[in-house]
Amino acid sequence: MRKISGFILAGLLLTACASTEASDHSHHTSTIDESNFSQATPAPDGGTFLSSKIPNSVAQIELQDSAGNVFTLKDLQGQIIVLANFYTSCSHVCPMTSANMKQIAQEIELAGLSKKITVLEVSVDGERDSVERLNAYQELFGEKSWKMARAKQSDLEKFWRFFGVIPDAEPLTIAEQKIEPKDWLTGEVNTYRMVDAPVVNIISPDLKWRWLNTGFPDASKDYVPSMLMNYLSEHGLDTLQNPGEGAWTLKSVFSAINSIAGYEIG
Repeated sequence: MRKISGFILAGLLLTACASTEASDHSHHTSTIDESNFSQATPAPDGGTFLSSKIPNSVAQIELQDSAGNVFTLKDLQGQIIVLANFYTSCSHVCPMTSANMKQIAQEIELAGLSKKITVLEVSVDGERDSVERLNAYQELFGEKSWKMARAKQSDLEKFWRFFGVIPDAEPLTIAEQKIEPKDWLTGEVNTYRMVDAPVVNIISPDLKWRWLNTGFPDASKDYVPSMLMNYLSEHGLDTLQNPGEGAWTLKSVFSAINSIAGYEIG
């Protein structure tokens, strides 16, 4: 059972997107200001609309992309940002998140909106996710039409705390290490998992947090690289087949972007 914070629960009450499956993306208690939900309303195609200004303390946190370039959310001001969390050692949910984010970026490019919308995944695992590892992970997807980024762990905790999640490293027991897939890149056994709440968000050009969905990604296996398909745990394979009620789709993201900015995509 995933632990659900008061913040996330508020969103779930609006969107009914709770999942009862166990996951390494577990909900932890958050210190987020629940006033972020003071104007929250359900979105017609899933998720929750809200309006919360992102403070400079978050917007100016330095992130590094898979090429080593440093940027901040502040640098992206003026664009719509589709933002999701992930980490490259995740064998349960993240490969499907990345598959969806790749498709979102492709559709945005086809719509001629690449200069108006940035698709961004930010890691929750600052210890393992180096620039080199991010690059290797993204190369599995065959293109870099969307951004993947990292930061030092203390900054990631500050960054994601605003969005209602607190990344936490949870040691794997010896028994768990025996059944977890070996790392897709190193072939080594992972000794911990990251415990956090999976979310996908939309940030408006004026740097306001405008939409979120806390469901699992509803992704096509055709977009998950074969190496990551082989890396998925038993639960990961189950999540791929049955993402559960309230799962987020490309349609839900594009519908929310249309409502916020009027852009037609897909």
